[in-house]
Amino acid sequence: MVQDRYELVSRRSVFKTATQALVATSIFATGAKATDSETDDEVYDESVGISLDEDKLVYDESNDLSLETHEETESVDLDESVRSTVDALNEAREDGEVTFEERDGEVWVVSDGMESDEASVLCGTNDYTSGSTSRGPYHVLKLDDGLSRDVAALMAAGAAAGVIATKISASIGAVPVAVVSMIAGILSGLGALLIHENNDGCGVKIRHYPHLPEVPGVGITFRPQ
Repeated sequence: MVQDRYELVSRRSVFKTATQALVATSIFATGAKATDSETDDEVYDESVGISLDEDKLVYDESNDLSLETHEETESVDLDESVRSTVDALNEAREDGEVTFEERDGEVWVVSDGMESDEASVLCGTNDYTSGSTSRGPYHVLKLDDGLSRDVAALMAAGAAAGVIATKISASIGAVPVAVVSMIAGILSGLGALLIHENNDGCGVKIRHYPHLPEVPGVGITFRPQ
Protein backbone atom coordinates (compact mmCIF):
# COMPACT_ATOMS: atom_id res chain seq x y z
CA MET A 1 0.00 0.00 0.00
CA VAL A 2 2.86 2.36 0.85
CA GLN A 3 4.50 1.49 -2.46
CA ASP A 4 1.24 2.17 -4.32
CA ARG A 5 0.95 5.58 -2.66
CA TYR A 6 4.57 6.37 -3.52
CA GLU A 7 3.97 5.45 -7.16
CA LEU A 8 0.83 7.59 -7.24
CA VAL A 9 2.67 10.62 -5.84
CA SER A 10 5.53 10.05 -8.25
CA ARG A 11 3.20 9.93 -11.25
CA ARG A 12 1.42 13.08 -10.02
CA SER A 13 4.75 14.92 -9.66
CA VAL A 14 5.91 13.91 -13.14
CA PHE A 15 2.56 14.86 -14.66
CA LYS A 16 2.56 18.19 -12.84
CA THR A 17 6.06 19.02 -14.09
CA ALA A 18 5.17 18.09 -17.65
CA THR A 19 2.00 20.17 -17.50
CA GLN A 20 3.84 23.25 -16.32
CA ALA A 21 6.38 22.84 -19.10
CA LEU A 22 3.73 22.69 -21.83
CA VAL A 23 1.17 25.34 -20.77
CA ALA A 24 0.58 28.37 -22.94
CA THR A 25 2.12 31.55 -21.56
CA SER A 26 3.35 35.01 -22.44
CA ILE A 27 5.90 37.51 -21.20
CA PHE A 28 4.94 41.00 -20.13
CA ALA A 29 8.26 42.82 -20.56
CA THR A 30 8.96 46.06 -18.71
CA GLY A 31 12.24 47.91 -18.34
CA ALA A 32 11.24 49.66 -15.14
CA LYS A 33 12.99 48.76 -11.90
CA ALA A 34 11.45 48.99 -8.45
CA THR A 35 13.01 48.96 -5.04
CA ASP A 36 9.90 48.38 -2.93
CA SER A 37 6.25 47.34 -3.28
CA GLU A 38 4.96 50.93 -3.22
CA THR A 39 7.16 51.89 -6.15
CA ASP A 40 6.15 48.72 -7.96
CA ASP A 41 2.46 49.52 -7.58
CA GLU A 42 3.04 52.88 -9.26
CA VAL A 43 4.98 51.32 -12.15
CA TYR A 44 2.41 48.53 -12.50
CA ASP A 45 -0.56 50.91 -12.69
CA GLU A 46 1.18 53.38 -14.99
CA SER A 47 2.35 50.74 -17.45
CA VAL A 48 -1.10 49.20 -17.73
CA GLY A 49 -2.74 52.60 -18.29
CA ILE A 50 -5.95 52.28 -16.23
CA SER A 51 -7.61 55.33 -14.71
CA LEU A 52 -10.95 56.26 -13.14
CA ASP A 53 -13.27 58.84 -14.69
CA GLU A 54 -16.62 59.55 -13.03
CA ASP A 55 -16.83 56.12 -11.41
CA LYS A 56 -15.94 54.37 -14.67
CA LEU A 57 -12.72 52.62 -15.58
CA VAL A 58 -10.86 54.03 -18.58
CA TYR A 59 -8.09 52.22 -20.43
CA ASP A 60 -5.52 54.26 -22.35
CA GLU A 61 -5.57 52.42 -25.67
CA SER A 62 -2.47 54.27 -26.84
CA ASN A 63 -0.57 52.38 -24.16
CA ASP A 64 1.75 49.77 -25.65
CA LEU A 65 2.10 46.57 -23.65
CA SER A 66 5.38 45.11 -24.87
CA LEU A 67 5.13 41.36 -25.36
CA GLU A 68 7.55 38.55 -26.03
CA THR A 69 6.29 35.04 -26.68
CA HIS A 70 7.84 31.60 -26.59
CA GLU A 71 8.12 29.78 -29.92
CA GLU A 72 6.41 26.67 -28.55
CA THR A 73 3.46 28.46 -26.97
CA GLU A 74 0.39 30.37 -28.03
CA SER A 75 0.72 34.06 -27.25
CA VAL A 76 -1.69 36.01 -25.07
CA ASP A 77 -2.65 39.52 -26.12
CA LEU A 78 -2.29 41.32 -22.79
CA ASP A 79 -3.43 44.58 -24.34
CA GLU A 80 -6.73 42.92 -25.27
CA SER A 81 -6.85 41.22 -21.86
CA VAL A 82 -6.72 44.55 -20.03
CA ARG A 83 -9.34 46.02 -22.35
CA SER A 84 -11.56 42.97 -21.76
CA THR A 85 -11.17 43.31 -17.99
CA VAL A 86 -11.96 47.03 -17.98
CA ASP A 87 -15.13 46.44 -20.01
CA ALA A 88 -16.23 43.51 -17.83
CA LEU A 89 -15.61 45.35 -14.55
CA ASN A 90 -17.47 48.43 -15.79
CA GLU A 91 -20.42 46.18 -16.58
CA ALA A 92 -20.16 44.55 -13.16
CA ARG A 93 -20.25 48.01 -11.55
CA GLU A 94 -23.40 48.89 -13.48
CA ASP A 95 -24.95 45.66 -12.21
CA GLY A 96 -24.03 46.58 -8.63
CA GLU A 97 -21.55 43.75 -8.18
CA VAL A 98 -18.46 45.92 -7.60
CA THR A 99 -17.41 49.52 -7.05
CA PHE A 100 -14.17 51.40 -7.75
CA GLU A 101 -11.96 53.43 -5.42
CA GLU A 102 -8.74 55.37 -5.74
CA ARG A 103 -6.20 54.44 -3.07
CA ASP A 104 -2.84 56.18 -3.04
CA GLY A 105 -3.03 56.93 -6.74
CA GLU A 106 -4.18 53.42 -7.71
CA VAL A 107 -7.60 52.31 -8.89
CA TRP A 108 -9.02 49.42 -6.87
CA VAL A 109 -12.05 47.24 -7.55
CA VAL A 110 -14.05 46.60 -4.38
CA SER A 111 -16.85 44.17 -3.63
CA ASP A 112 -18.62 42.85 -0.54
CA GLY A 113 -17.20 39.39 -1.24
CA MET A 114 -20.67 37.84 -1.34
CA GLU A 115 -19.69 35.29 -3.97
CA SER A 116 -16.99 33.91 -1.69
CA ASP A 117 -19.48 33.69 1.20
CA GLU A 118 -21.42 31.09 -0.76
CA ALA A 119 -18.40 28.80 -0.42
CA SER A 120 -17.52 29.79 3.13
CA VAL A 121 -17.81 26.20 4.31
CA LEU A 122 -14.93 25.28 2.01
CA CYS A 123 -11.30 25.49 3.00
CA GLY A 124 -8.99 28.41 2.26
CA THR A 125 -9.30 32.20 2.07
CA ASN A 126 -9.77 34.81 -0.65
CA ASP A 127 -7.35 37.69 -0.26
CA TYR A 128 -4.91 40.06 -1.94
CA THR A 129 -1.49 41.03 -0.58
CA SER A 130 1.75 42.45 -1.96
CA GLY A 131 5.36 42.62 -0.89
CA SER A 132 8.94 42.37 -2.08
CA THR A 133 11.73 39.80 -2.01
CA SER A 134 15.21 39.54 -3.48
CA ARG A 135 13.51 38.63 -6.75
CA GLY A 136 11.62 41.92 -6.74
CA PRO A 137 8.14 43.18 -5.86
CA TYR A 138 5.24 40.75 -6.10
CA HIS A 139 1.46 40.54 -5.88
CA VAL A 140 -0.41 37.59 -4.34
CA LEU A 141 -3.96 36.43 -4.96
CA LYS A 142 -5.30 33.78 -2.59
CA LEU A 143 -8.24 31.79 -3.94
CA ASP A 144 -10.14 29.43 -1.65
CA ASP A 145 -11.14 25.94 -2.77
CA GLY A 146 -14.44 27.05 -4.31
CA LEU A 147 -12.99 30.05 -6.14
CA SER A 148 -10.01 27.99 -7.33
CA ARG A 149 -12.37 25.45 -8.87
CA ASP A 150 -14.46 28.19 -10.48
CA VAL A 151 -11.41 29.92 -11.97
CA ALA A 152 -10.00 26.61 -13.22
CA ALA A 153 -13.32 25.86 -14.91
CA LEU A 154 -13.27 29.25 -16.64
CA MET A 155 -9.68 28.68 -17.78
CA ALA A 156 -10.59 25.25 -19.13
CA ALA A 157 -13.53 26.76 -21.01
CA GLY A 158 -11.30 29.38 -22.63
CA ALA A 159 -12.99 32.30 -20.85
CA ALA A 160 -11.79 35.82 -21.61
CA ALA A 161 -9.60 37.66 -19.12
CA GLY A 162 -12.49 39.97 -18.20
CA VAL A 163 -14.66 37.05 -17.10
CA ILE A 164 -11.87 35.61 -14.95
CA ALA A 165 -11.00 39.01 -13.46
CA THR A 166 -14.62 39.75 -12.59
CA LYS A 167 -15.04 36.37 -10.89
CA ILE A 168 -11.92 36.93 -8.79
CA SER A 169 -12.75 40.57 -8.00
CA ALA A 170 -16.28 39.76 -6.85
CA SER A 171 -14.92 37.20 -4.39
CA ILE A 172 -11.70 38.71 -3.02
CA GLY A 173 -13.16 41.97 -1.72
CA ALA A 174 -10.54 44.53 -2.79
CA VAL A 175 -7.70 44.36 -5.30
CA PRO A 176 -5.96 46.86 -7.62
CA VAL A 177 -7.56 46.79 -11.06
CA ALA A 178 -4.14 46.73 -12.74
CA VAL A 179 -3.11 43.66 -10.74
CA VAL A 180 -6.23 41.58 -11.34
CA SER A 181 -6.25 42.65 -15.02
CA MET A 182 -2.72 41.43 -15.66
CA ILE A 183 -3.01 38.21 -13.64
CA ALA A 184 -6.35 37.35 -15.27
CA GLY A 185 -4.78 37.98 -18.67
CA ILE A 186 -2.01 35.55 -17.86
CA LEU A 187 -4.43 32.94 -16.47
CA SER A 188 -6.53 33.12 -19.63
CA GLY A 189 -3.55 31.72 -21.56
CA LEU A 190 -2.57 29.00 -19.10
CA GLY A 191 -3.80 25.46 -18.56
CA ALA A 192 -6.36 24.87 -15.81
CA LEU A 193 -4.26 21.99 -14.46
CA LEU A 194 -1.91 24.55 -12.92
CA ILE A 195 -4.78 25.39 -10.57
CA HIS A 196 -6.00 21.81 -10.08
CA GLU A 197 -2.56 20.37 -9.42
CA ASN A 198 -1.82 22.95 -6.73
CA ASN A 199 -5.18 22.83 -4.97
CA ASP A 200 -4.89 20.34 -2.12
CA GLY A 201 -8.41 21.14 -0.93
CA CYS A 202 -7.86 24.60 0.52
CA GLY A 203 -7.34 26.56 -2.70
CA VAL A 204 -4.26 28.09 -4.26
CA LYS A 205 -1.93 31.03 -3.77
CA ILE A 206 -0.90 32.79 -7.00
CA ARG A 207 2.19 34.98 -6.77
CA HIS A 208 3.03 37.32 -9.65
CA TYR A 209 6.33 39.13 -10.15
CA PRO A 210 5.47 41.88 -12.69
CA HIS A 211 9.09 42.49 -13.73
CA LEU A 212 9.93 38.83 -14.39
CA PRO A 213 9.00 36.68 -17.42
CA GLU A 214 5.44 35.37 -17.13
CA VAL A 215 6.58 31.76 -17.10
CA PRO A 216 5.06 29.37 -14.53
CA GLY A 217 7.61 28.94 -11.76
CA VAL A 218 9.38 32.18 -12.66
CA GLY A 219 7.20 35.28 -13.00
CA ILE A 220 4.04 33.57 -11.82
CA THR A 221 3.87 30.76 -9.30
CA PHE A 222 1.10 28.52 -8.00
CA ARG A 223 1.20 27.03 -4.49
CA PRO A 224 -1.33 25.29 -2.25
CA GLN A 225 -2.81 27.41 0.54
